[in-house]
Amino acid sequence: MDMKLNNPVLSLELKTRMRSFKTVLGIIIYVGILLFVGSMYYAISTETYVYTGVEAVNANQLLGTTLYVIIAILQFVLIMVITPAQTASCINGERERQTLDLLLCTKMSTFDIIVGKLLSSLAYMLLLIISSLPLFSLVFLFGGITPWDVLSLFLFYIVTAMVVGSIGIFFSTIFKRAVVATVVSYVTIFAWYVLTFLIAGYQITMQHIENLSVQQIEVPFILYFNPLFGFGDIISRHLGAGAQNVFIDIFSLRTSSSASGTNIIGTPWIKNIILMCIITAVILGLSSIRLRPVKVCKKGNR
Repeated sequence: MDMKLNNPVLSLELKTRMRSFKTVLGIIIYVGILLFVGSMYYAISTETYVYTGVEAVNANQLLGTTLYVIIAILQFVLIMVITPAQTASCINGERERQTLDLLLCTKMSTFDIIVGKLLSSLAYMLLLIISSLPLFSLVFLFGGITPWDVLSLFLFYIVTAMVVGSIGIFFSTIFKRAVVATVVSYVTIFAWYVLTFLIAGYQITMQHIENLSVQQIEVPFILYFNPLFGFGDIISRHLGAGAQNVFIDIFSLRTSSSASGTNIIGTPWIKNIILMCIITAVILGLSSIRLRPVKVCKKGNR
């Protein structure tokens, strides 16, 4: 059954979640953390630039781009921390409240239930991301960052929250306790990030050994599965041509987009988004199968 646009689970979750005081408190704390870190950096940097005698024009642009990077990294970390906690208790929370059986007895498919739970969590994360938009708009006063840069970064945030949230929902269907599902989700995400970099490092080392005379080598494909790689690529592109990509230039790697020039699909962070969408679809399918209460029997087996 295809998911309906008027998903009852999504409608109910949005009504109960958005009317809760915890939602308002979460937005205040979330924006407060970003504002505190940004204001502390601004206060320290302005004093440093005055003390070192940096020109006002260069100081403003450097201050704006650095502030943008700090806030972007902090928001990325907050999304990675908050999203699994939001989704890892979706299904087992229904089980603890003894409402899961009633939910499964409705006409909704298990896929509709899973997607409704995920979209409700993503709606809350989207609200947090949008609430930080005024803080990001302050960077425009210093120059160096365009509105398209912020929009593309927010798109990357949403897709990252989607794939991380799907992991939390998957483990929520496996474990009965929300604490266990949350811990396993964090461990899985951490292992996913670390292992992809370790495997990529091994492949880079082997390529260097086999091709000692080659100055640049291809980016290992496994890096495109890591959101950290895509995040580093999109930030480095926003900083301009003078900025180095910490995940590409440091290792003297060569991407497929460097040869094609204007190939947008070949851009590393675009590839990362596409792969994360595929991973999300696969995980949601596995979660719906796991949540299915009755297994389909073959004909003749009763």
